[in-house]
Amino acid sequence: VYINQNSRFDVYAVQMEYYKFKDYEIVIPRLYGGEVKKYIDSSSMSSRQARGEKETIEYFKEHLNKSELDIFLRVYDFCKSHKAEIHYGTGSYASFSPIFRKIDGGSLFTLSADQRKRLSINFDWLSDTTSRKLFQELSKIGIVLPENYIRSRPSIEFYGWKDKIDKFLAVIDNMLKTQTTKIKQER
Repeated sequence: VYINQNSRFDVYAVQMEYYKFKDYEIVIPRLYGGEVKKYIDSSSMSSRQARGEKETIEYFKEHLNKSELDIFLRVYDFCKSHKAEIHYGTGSYASFSPIFRKIDGGSLFTLSADQRKRLSINFDWLSDTTSRKLFQELSKIGIVLPENYIRSRPSIEFYGWKDKIDKFLAVIDNMLKTQTTKIKQER
């Protein structure tokens, strides 16, 4: 009873009572351990963690090698310097998703410090117009994405995007400048 009340797993025991009457054999099972109502705080079972800027940067420093860290911080600093609204992930690993309001109301990408150091392009969070533009520009710089990208969030492992990071950031910078020009022209 104590183990079942205070652990994340359950222990059960089955006792079998056996009776024989004439040509009949009767087996009556009795289950022990199921009578306890378990209470465990569900927040302690989740591997999700709320992180802010400080915790995200600390996680990067602890879990990335020097070259990975340099690239992640370059992307992060680019987002901050271009006044992106940054949303921090709550997964078991640190991630962030910047929103550049001059381009779109959704996040263009998510950078994750998981095992594969993924760069996910968040087409499904963007307008169709922004998605098409981003797809075209990323294709031009050699980032290979699926043709059915429009309602998806394809991920690229670190080795597939690390050498293209300058061009990737230039695409975003150009999209920001283009949108700023359009806004000024509309005024």
